[in-house]
Amino acid sequence: MDTNELYQHIVESDHYEERLVLSNPHPELATYLASRMEQKGVSRAQLIRMLNVDRVYGYQLLNGIRRMKRDQLLMTGMYLGLDLAEMDRLLRLGEYGKLYAKDPRDARVIFAVSKKMNFDKALNFIWGIEGTNERESGI
Repeated sequence: MDTNELYQHIVESDHYEERLVLSNPHPELATYLASRMEQKGVSRAQLIRMLNVDRVYGYQLLNGIRRMKRDQLLMTGMYLGLDLAEMDRLLRLGEYGKLYAKDPRDARVIFAVSKKMNFDKALNFIWGIEGTNERESGI
């Protein structure tokens, strides 16, 4: 059952069913990322190259063995073309706060996502990083 269906069931039901809620937990970050990557046609290797991290470390990030930094999650969301709601969900699953408009970097992310800025332009606008092919240092 997806979140909207569960929400509707809770709102419309006369009785609260804890069993139903517990049998539909939210996905882990690794599961959510894998589904978004598959949906967008992005391979794990492509995402690891974009993050500019060591291959082993990258797979540990994607498998949930290591925790992604907030900027890595934001870059991942930008690379996958997520909308603002999906970006906030990605941050929540990564155990970070949602985008906050009064934070200058978050405001730039909000602007770039809402304007559907291409990834390379967004990297430069948000983090001052030139295109993905030219990056030499990790985030």
